[in-house]
Amino acid sequence: MWHARYPSLMGLVFLEAVVRHESFTRAARELHVTQSAVSHRIRELEEHLGHKLFVREPSSTRPTPRAIHLAAVVRASLSEIARFLDTDDARVGEPVMRAEPRELQLGIAPSLANHWLVPMLPEFSNANPGWSLRPRVSLAFQDLSEVDATLRYGAGGYDGVASILLSEETLVAVCTPSLLEQTPDFDIEHALLLQAYTPSSPRPDSPIALWMAAQGLSHRGKSSTFERQSMAVIAASSGQGVAIVPSRMACVAMARGELVLADERSARDPLSYYLVWSPEHAPLEAIEMLHAWMIGALSGV
Repeated sequence: MWHARYPSLMGLVFLEAVVRHESFTRAARELHVTQSAVSHRIRELEEHLGHKLFVREPSSTRPTPRAIHLAAVVRASLSEIARFLDTDDARVGEPVMRAEPRELQLGIAPSLANHWLVPMLPEFSNANPGWSLRPRVSLAFQDLSEVDATLRYGAGGYDGVASILLSEETLVAVCTPSLLEQTPDFDIEHALLLQAYTPSSPRPDSPIALWMAAQGLSHRGKSSTFERQSMAVIAASSGQGVAIVPSRMACVAMARGELVLADERSARDPLSYYLVWSPEHAPLEAIEMLHAWMIGALSGV
């Protein structure tokens, strides 16, 4: 018998549909009910559980990590029931019990690891005693059965996995303080600009072009293009020119005084930061903790 302390089974079914469709409207259409009925069921579920399952904003409603995890559990349970009915097999599999790891393995790209995450590890340890965060560096999208989660810097839309937007990014123009001091008539339109860009990049255009277009300017000087963001930052730090890079790539060098803003203006970066994980492999507590810490750490830049 379903105990009264557990939420409504129908509410869980509604939650799974909303998370899977990423839409209250499409979920309502599948369930043959009104959108208001779906919203009512979700609010009842939130009240029963005692916490929010969706972040409600004026233009969007996004599921929390707990909602995504719970929906995955519901989906797996419904699939198990379907298999039982299809095979008429009464031996339903036992749930797998996983011990929560004390060490978290986070997949991350080299540039983001070197110029943002690794310098932030002491802050992570102070904020989360008892946990250690181990970066697993790779240029490829790592197998989520081998790491707890990955921090992706990209365009989103990662199929077959759970993901949540952590923070958007901006493109900034940075250089050494001495470069500005030695160039009293500094003009960014004619400056030597540095960037990282490859034909396979998900950006619609190069960082220099995006930054210039955002300001209504046109670059008339020389430029150098690297394959990795870290290379552009290192080149700027050695005084080679002005780097147009994501703000997080330059934040540590700026905090140390090695780099400064060459221009106060910025441009919206088409790429953002996402926490990506597999609900079947990653412990919920670890994902919630990573999500909470990264939201604060990324917004603090």
